[in-house]
Amino acid sequence: RNAFFIQDTFYTYSEFAQKIAGISEALLKFNCPQQTVFGVITTDSLETYASIIALWINGYVFVPLSPVNSIERNQSNINQTEIKNVLVNSLKGVENVQLKGIAYIETENLSSTNHIENNNTDLTNILYILFTSGSTGKPKGVPISVKNLETFLLSFLKIGYQLNHEDKFLQIYDLSFDASVHCYTLPLFLGGCVYTVPPQEVKYLYAYKLMKEQELTFTKMPPSTLSYLRPFFSKIKLEKIKYMLFGGEALPLN
Repeated sequence: RNAFFIQDTFYTYSEFAQKIAGISEALLKFNCPQQTVFGVITTDSLETYASIIALWINGYVFVPLSPVNSIERNQSNINQTEIKNVLVNSLKGVENVQLKGIAYIETENLSSTNHIENNNTDLTNILYILFTSGSTGKPKGVPISVKNLETFLLSFLKIGYQLNHEDKFLQIYDLSFDASVHCYTLPLFLGGCVYTVPPQEVKYLYAYKLMKEQELTFTKMPPSTLSYLRPFFSKIKLEKIKYMLFGGEALPLN
């Protein structure tokens, strides 16, 4: 069964699990106690998503360090959360994160066939810290616990959405945005497939391409993405879409 469609390539749950296992084994080298904060230099890659899950199942805290952010913004996030360790797909091309004095693991070639276990059983443990936009001052870190995420996912499904492992989910957001968490944890929770939008692509065009060619069934996106497609509404037919959610911006009634 496919877990991800990234950069026009499918990755199975087996491949995903092997990546998680390999990264989990590498994390043992740090010998860090649970709830240690790790930065992840986020890219549109299987390694990034595997890094997040590997951190979570070992009781560590994930903080995204986005290449689209400025060096100052990422450094502020590092300083506020006292990050001493970072996971990165590859150091090649990393420009917006300064790693001086920080230990790091390159995850690109990590893989293992060993069994993975969830060692994060305390519901009060923090899973991740995301930062506010900083529009009203200095960006503030918001910690989210295991219980917070569990409650959100279960409450969302209780609304009545008819979704299962056969559904195909769009993931259009940068991983430093809170909406992204919904877009990859929900499908992974259900055993569905996550379809990501590469950062180098024109988002609304690539999202439409995925919806049409890959027959996506669930999408969540900013209203602006839809507005760009408005001139083509009369020609667009997306018969496989079951649910289309919007958030993060005002959705005009017209």
